[in-house]
Amino acid sequence: MKTQAVSARTYALSYMNRELIDDTIMYQVYGGYIWTPDTTKAVDETRGQVIQYNGRLIDAVYSASNGGITECNANAWDSASVPYLTEKEDIFDPKSVWNFSFHKNQINVSQLNLSKQTEWWTTVKEADTTVSNNIKMWLDVNDYANKEIKVIAIPEFKLHSPGSGGRMSKRNITVEFFVKDILDVNGNLAVQRVVLQNVNISKIRAMLGTRVMLSYLVDKVDTDDRLVKVSGRGDGHGVGMSQWGAKYRADAGKKYEEILKFYYNGISIVTMYDESESIVSSPNGTVPVKQTGWVLENGKWYFLQANGAMATGWLKDKNKWYYLTSSGAMATGWIKDKNKCYYLSTSGAMVMNRQYINGRWHLFHSRGNWLGYI
Repeated sequence: MKTQAVSARTYALSYMNRELIDDTIMYQVYGGYIWTPDTTKAVDETRGQVIQYNGRLIDAVYSASNGGITECNANAWDSASVPYLTEKEDIFDPKSVWNFSFHKNQINVSQLNLSKQTEWWTTVKEADTTVSNNIKMWLDVNDYANKEIKVIAIPEFKLHSPGSGGRMSKRNITVEFFVKDILDVNGNLAVQRVVLQNVNISKIRAMLGTRVMLSYLVDKVDTDDRLVKVSGRGDGHGVGMSQWGAKYRADAGKKYEEILKFYYNGISIVTMYDESESIVSSPNGTVPVKQTGWVLENGKWYFLQANGAMATGWLKDKNKWYYLTSSGAMATGWIKDKNKCYYLSTSGAMVMNRQYINGRWHLFHSRGNWLGYI
């Protein structure tokens, strides 16, 4: 967990002052947080630690499984190679196996009246709905936004140009489809085609679906007149750290520093800021500053004063009153203080005047204490 904490922190900080990142495959997928004592401990015990190469933050990319061999960034993304992201065997990665198949012919159009598509459009389905639906989503963001589409065939699918790490780097694919409102001169549905030749495999993986084709490490492709079958290893791009590989290395007793130095060659692990500081963006890059104000920890809000001390009791911030418990956590809902009752909204702000709570109107003093029902 410490390995993941340091990698993710480094990755996020490396983008400060560059661009806004999100939680999709365009950057590093993130499915939402779940607070646990162990994950919190890993973050706290590595607070401020980042990975550097020659004094600069690295691009600390990672994926679930590399299939037993890491990939270099140049092969995966056609980018300039960096010395800390190279190919090497990873004996601790579980070599996750995947496979999928699809029919070359998705819909038998010979049985359809192409001039009366409304009669069958909603009832006729593609042979492989998962793959065809992923292709439709890809088409939606590539020139066919908000169009009703039927994928009728995938007549060509070819992988080629394996890189030095064994992963395929290029691919050809042809997709034929109908768009409900695009007709030929005779009033029949007109076949549309997307033909991609010698394109980076990442583009095709996005078209078929990243949870269909889990990686670029393809072991076998079987094709006949009817069906295409593909099998491979790994889960994700395979560049940098393998999350499963890191777990099994930790299970074998290896320390997080050793694990990071295996996946990122020639790096140093440094402390960029300490427990009393945070990182902010500046014209000169990321800089540590003393942390003050509201802080979210373990799903609870706390307020740090200018001297770094945690506030407790009543606190006025931006003309609103909040109540912080003896542990420093911001309270919500009903509280009792000095024999008077107060109600704190879900944002923590003290309610004044009147408020509708649990099916009844309540009256509050301008100082916040409860006066009674209305």
